[in-house]
Amino acid sequence: MVDRLPDCPVWAVAIPLFPVPPQQQTEAVAQATGDNFSSMLQDVRYRRPTEIERITGYLCARASHYGIATPVNTTLLQRIRAVTTAREPQHD
Repeated sequence: MVDRLPDCPVWAVAIPLFPVPPQQQTEAVAQATGDNFSSMLQDVRYRRPTEIERITGYLCARASHYGIATPVNTTLLQRIRAVTTAREPQHD
């Protein structure tokens, strides 16, 4: 069965994308992993380099190249940079 979505110029096949609603799945994962610590938090705590530049830094750079604003990602990038810079050992 093919349906046209409201106000959408693209035709879509009416096939469910997810076996479980995404919000329900997200909540289940959050409850199951609530005591875990993210790898980035562990990196910051142990003063290891984080993946922020390779992931969010890359995303922000590419978006900027195409003139796309990414204010939330840019803010997160700046905050993680500030935290990791503040925690780096000072060399005299």
